[in-house]
Amino acid sequence: MAIKQRLVPVLFVAPGACVPALAQGPCDTGFVNVPFGHEFSALTVQDETLLIATNRGGVAEWDTATGEHRFYTQGRHCLPSNTVADVAVDGQGNLWAATPRGLAFKTAGTPFEAPWETVSIPGMDDSSRAITQVEAAPDGSIWIGTYFDGMFRRLGDGSWEQVNPDPAGGGAQVETLINSIRFQSNGDLWAGTFGVGLLRFHASSDYATFDWFNTGNTGNAPGEICFLVSPPVDQGLTTNVVFVLGEDANTGDMWFYADDDNPNCFLSSTARFDGQEWYAYNPSNSDIPNPNHTAVVNAADGSLWVVGLNGPLSFSDESFTPITDADGLNPGGFFDATRVGETVWLSTGQGLASHAGADFAFAQPTGLISGHIRAVWPDALPLPGAPERTPDGSAWVGTTQGIQRVTRDGRAHESFAQDDGAPTGRINGLFQTPDGTLWLATQGQGAVTFDGATFSTVQQVFGDVLSAAGINPATGEIWFATPGLFGGLNVSRDGGQTFEFLSADGVGAPIAFTSDIAFAPNGDAWFATNMGAVRFDGTVWETFDTSNGLTNDVLHSVDVGADGVVWIGMNGGSSTPGVTGQGVGRYDGVSWTRFTPVSDTIDGLNRVTDVAVDGDGVVWAGVMQNGLHRWDGREWTAFDSENAIVNDTVLALETTPEGEVWIGTDGGVSIRPATAEPCVADFAEPLGVLDFFDVSAFLGAFSTMSPAADLAEPFGAFDFFDVAAFIQAFAAGCP
Repeated sequence: MAIKQRLVPVLFVAPGACVPALAQGPCDTGFVNVPFGHEFSALTVQDETLLIATNRGGVAEWDTATGEHRFYTQGRHCLPSNTVADVAVDGQGNLWAATPRGLAFKTAGTPFEAPWETVSIPGMDDSSRAITQVEAAPDGSIWIGTYFDGMFRRLGDGSWEQVNPDPAGGGAQVETLINSIRFQSNGDLWAGTFGVGLLRFHASSDYATFDWFNTGNTGNAPGEICFLVSPPVDQGLTTNVVFVLGEDANTGDMWFYADDDNPNCFLSSTARFDGQEWYAYNPSNSDIPNPNHTAVVNAADGSLWVVGLNGPLSFSDESFTPITDADGLNPGGFFDATRVGETVWLSTGQGLASHAGADFAFAQPTGLISGHIRAVWPDALPLPGAPERTPDGSAWVGTTQGIQRVTRDGRAHESFAQDDGAPTGRINGLFQTPDGTLWLATQGQGAVTFDGATFSTVQQVFGDVLSAAGINPATGEIWFATPGLFGGLNVSRDGGQTFEFLSADGVGAPIAFTSDIAFAPNGDAWFATNMGAVRFDGTVWETFDTSNGLTNDVLHSVDVGADGVVWIGMNGGSSTPGVTGQGVGRYDGVSWTRFTPVSDTIDGLNRVTDVAVDGDGVVWAGVMQNGLHRWDGREWTAFDSENAIVNDTVLALETTPEGEVWIGTDGGVSIRPATAEPCVADFAEPLGVLDFFDVSAFLGAFSTMSPAADLAEPFGAFDFFDVAAFIQAFAAGCP
């Protein structure tokens, strides 16, 4: 039965349940996302668990006792974005996340799979909803900083108020970027801004009164001097771009980072305020090696650590001492710090560092080794010599750092990286032969095989740069594409023992720049090239281009369905004036038809990066920076990083006979699980229950000629047959 569009999109669930065609709510939780989320930033603590804001990986939850961790992501848990700037836990245990696309909230005690909710904030422009900070106040209120609209405060009754003091007059604080918010132990709130300096709100006045600190009132203003010459105690704030780092719990001193807003000067400094005096530390007036710091934390022995991009420093008696056992971690920078029990935890650009009083330990999440995925091979076989395993629906993915196995539940497993001998650079294609050997098409090292122990170059394959690879299931032939002026195709007909190189001149077809390879059920091989689609039936080469049916002959991808219908992704400009020609092409054996997943009013919107056909004949297309699109035979449905997949740049698509879709992107992997037969009569909530509301919703859709009510042939005609199909499905109930 064909999947029908629902009036009320709902959640994909396990086979056997009532499964509508689309997902419910703000995100499509039918997709399982595996983001590349090693770039950790802000930290907060809930009991012994760290909640971690990540760049492109959503919110990570890390058990400090066991090391177990998992990710809340956009497509799976409805976060507004996988890029998270800050996280907080309020007094009731509710979770909050600040993202560039809004504020998210998760109710305490709800299951891991329960979605986050996007919070609407009165007075905040929805078109500029970038949230930079979120902090829980001691009085139970929630404070957020924004990119455009200053600060907002959520009161105990759930209402919001905008906090926009005007320290200098004339609206200086309105529309100011708030880059940091921290609470002092006495309840006072400190807010750092981009250009206005610092604001301190007094808890004693319920935050109604505030102090304003800037270069003009905290010490000697830098004036015309482009480096610090005064001692730290005489300097004050050196710029008005100020980040709040936190409080020294022993002394109550507050620490800040003043970022140099003059590229021709060196006025950046780490600043300290003891309640009376301001101190500014810079390499020109102190022993601080680099003033670019991001957090402060008190270690278990009471010492103060000042943490920055170059590592943690210990501060004592106006002197900074590098903590030398952090050397060699190479973590990509330290971004935040906190303490759980006796252990200091630091977020880094590559994971987590911890220090329990002896040496540092470093831990990376068991995720993807790289987020740039250009090749996927579903239904992964065990490697040669590896133990047999129960089929787990895993896939091999090719990354810029090596290869890795990922399972359909969103877990990344064993990886083989460059330290293991994997090729450097990206992998443009991969497949497995029946014995489990992996074959890789690389960007610089030619064809490479991997038997589970050794990576070996296939010397017989011509070319160091290979653009595509594949194995013909009907014939067993192995193909590699070598792009270039003298490029062509490499084919092996003996299981990879020997290869023959085929040139464009030699076969009489434009195969010099081949970008993708696919195989038809009858054994025909199809090639996507920069001069059209090429078919080889084992004897004859045939070319299809703009002279015989295509609207565009610069192709990026090709796939063939179980019915033998050929689908191509057209990526280049059109050779026909006034027509872009990009999009998806369909060849039914007689003629070509062009489809446009995205509106065709602007040239470039339909640059298709890959195309794949699943076991149900549904077509999936990745569109350059425009997400994933599905064609069910009548209409296109779009999925993007706001409602489904991990990243909008789709680089690779593969499907399984069971209907799974694997999506390689520039930010990780997304998986669309195979779904059960849809319950076409389930039109309205409560979903999974067929009642009067479904009948009413169907009649409304039928009367307006909505495609959702077009349930039976002849499609496009709303008649008795559609009504009869609905009545029959309603009487049968959901599977």
